[in-house]
Amino acid sequence: MFLFIDNYDSFSFNIVQYLRQTGREPLVLTNDNPRLLDLATDPELEAVVISPGPSSPDKAGYCLEFLERLPHRVPVLGICLGHQCLGLHAGCPVQRGPRVMHGKTSRLEHDGTGLFRGIASPMTVGRYHSLVVKCPDDHPLLEVTSRDEDGEVMSMRFKDRPWAGVQFHPESILTPEGLRLIANFPKAILRGMTMASILDTLADGRDLTQEQAEQAFAALMDGKMTPAQAGAFLLTLRAKGESATEIAAAVSCALERSKPVRGIAGDYVDIVGTGGDGKKSFNCSTATAIVMAALGFRVVKHGNRAVSSSSGAADVLESLGYPLTLDAEGVRDSVQRSGFAFQFAPHFHPCFKNIGPIRRELGVRSLFNLLGPLINPSRPTHMMLGVAKPELVPVIAEVLAQGGYKRAIVLCGAGGYDEATTFGPATACSVTNGVVEPMEIDPQALGFEAPASEDELRVETPLEARRVLLDVLAGRGPKAMTEMVALNVALCISIFEPDTDRMTCVRRARRALAEGVGLHIVNSWKKS
Repeated sequence: MFLFIDNYDSFSFNIVQYLRQTGREPLVLTNDNPRLLDLATDPELEAVVISPGPSSPDKAGYCLEFLERLPHRVPVLGICLGHQCLGLHAGCPVQRGPRVMHGKTSRLEHDGTGLFRGIASPMTVGRYHSLVVKCPDDHPLLEVTSRDEDGEVMSMRFKDRPWAGVQFHPESILTPEGLRLIANFPKAILRGMTMASILDTLADGRDLTQEQAEQAFAALMDGKMTPAQAGAFLLTLRAKGESATEIAAAVSCALERSKPVRGIAGDYVDIVGTGGDGKKSFNCSTATAIVMAALGFRVVKHGNRAVSSSSGAADVLESLGYPLTLDAEGVRDSVQRSGFAFQFAPHFHPCFKNIGPIRRELGVRSLFNLLGPLINPSRPTHMMLGVAKPELVPVIAEVLAQGGYKRAIVLCGAGGYDEATTFGPATACSVTNGVVEPMEIDPQALGFEAPASEDELRVETPLEARRVLLDVLAGRGPKAMTEMVALNVALCISIFEPDTDRMTCVRRARRALAEGVGLHIVNSWKKS
């Protein structure tokens, strides 16, 4: 929710129009509306603008009481009277200035940060006021960011929260760069927030705003967090539960810093589990991907070495002779030649060098288990993604819905696996061109029998993981593992062929496994 507090000013409508031009649709309430006091503590409140107005800040309705109640994490922009409200809230006197400035312009020197990011200095501004905030340069809470030729405060920001004020009117025709300044709110001032405030937000169990999340993930990926901050950030995120907004911000930050893989035409899929289920199960998603490639569907996987399992996709593929050193051109050649390609995440995400050591030291699931499948640099058109907790299914489905996929399935297998299992029905959602719908996956209805125990799906060492994968691909693998792969292959076929009867997909999957077609893909790596 984006809140605009109207101090009964004739300029308020102009400011609201500027906000709408920058993509916001604010809720407008007048300063005497008692609803403001409830909204001050509403967890849905994302940002606040306090408008200009007549009179003085101590007579601005509920504005001062609103600021007293407002959590420090919520960004605030005060304009003219709103700016004076912020100054009075911080303990600064508001007095009559040396000159009445109505319809006058001034040239301001500023530091180019916060609200002034991307705006040349000096800056011409339009002024309509007679009162000014008296704030010394050494104020404990406020930092003055510009003064006029008389030394009066024209803008300021808080040192401990994303609150900023401007005495001038950015919406005035006398302020040519006013729209740019408005567009900088709140993102630009959130960049100056301390990591401590972000950690406090998470520790209180509150979701980060998009701007907070983008700032935190940018700092993490750019190596600007200390190891202690990074560990605390990832663990408090996990304890709270990652929101779709937070995950989407992480995806955006990672892809901005990745080496893209372009030029793969047509449809192709990534098949991946997030890990973190603690099951030490065999490499089901990798086996599924290889069989899908053998069936003629193109697969472009993206992954890393094991973090919370016995053997990750990169580990087992490397043991089978697949090169992990491929660049973008090599990935394109691999998928063209065999229908299968694997992108080793560290080669395509250099920023992960700042994160890998922290993940290894933590040794538990973090957001980066969720993130890996979502930042495939080749941007696949289809996806089958398994998560370790049922409650993550709708969250990740919403993230995929924003990612431009044609079709995808997000699921959590029965027993808490990050692939579909034959233990029982999965929790699942389908994503079709941005539309998320719940999906039924009942293995028993498809003719699968549940294994006796989880031990039938477990591997203990990388060597065992390699052997089991080869046996499954050759058609001589353990029944429980082979059936689990068949189920996942059938589901993946249905992503590409939604109108094909699911039992038909199951028969095709079982036949492919029995005939050992996946070994053709593995053998092609040895010839290349």
